[in-house]
Amino acid sequence: MKSRIKFFAAIALFVIACALCLFIFLRPNDKDNKGYVVLTGYVHDKLTGQPVSNCRVAVFNCIVQEDGGYGRDKILYTKTDADGFYEMEIENSYLMYVRVYKKGYAIARSGSIYSLSETEQNFALEKGDASEDDLYKEAEVSEVIK
Repeated sequence: MKSRIKFFAAIALFVIACALCLFIFLRPNDKDNKGYVVLTGYVHDKLTGQPVSNCRVAVFNCIVQEDGGYGRDKILYTKTDADGFYEMEIENSYLMYVRVYKKGYAIARSGSIYSLSETEQNFALEKGDASEDDLYKEAEVSEVIK
């Protein structure tokens, strides 16, 4: 049992070290970085496969500051269209995560997203009874970050 715990601890440390390396070596380092990330995606019903329109899409964006440092999360919003499609242009981003809300469904959450250009994040909503306030709740420790 102890060897199994050591094995999983070693894997966890390796994953954390890899993520840290990616963060250090791939983050924007230009003090005047005014780049935009284009985030797109589709939202559909997991059971039926049908697009889900008029979903509230919240993007929690860690911004690049004027001095090249990194600031607090800035929350940006958009809605899905009739085809379940959404698109946002996000200024000075380097790390973000997305949550999707629609009445009658559970909140859908992305893992951490690192991108300096275009990225796509699709969601399959499951029926549930979440409220719009759940968009802002802290992630649980058990939440898997992909």
